[in-house]
Amino acid sequence: MVLLRVLGLLFLALALMALGAEAFLALEKQSWAWPALGEVWYAVDGASLDQVRVAIATHLSPALWDPGAVAILRQPCSVVLGVPALLLLALARLRRRRRRRIFAPAPPDEGRA
Repeated sequence: MVLLRVLGLLFLALALMALGAEAFLALEKQSWAWPALGEVWYAVDGASLDQVRVAIATHLSPALWDPGAVAILRQPCSVVLGVPALLLLALARLRRRRRRRIFAPAPPDEGRA
């Protein structure tokens, strides 16, 4: 539960940073552009992106890389990071509510004498 919340907040912070960077670039260029996750990853560390591509294509399946991972890498960075953040935070909240109901003390009986 705590791990889900921490991961969700981490992804949310990354998504907000990516959104801020996108807004800053939009102000600079006078037009809004959504940089893809693959572009941002390549700008940060292109060698690791290539290593992940090779690892997925050789160890798992080449078909998993080309239609699967490439489709995700073409999506806007803030969306790719924001959707899992919201899902993780929602899941952590549901688990916390369910846990409270199970372990909550019974309400006192006020009408009975």
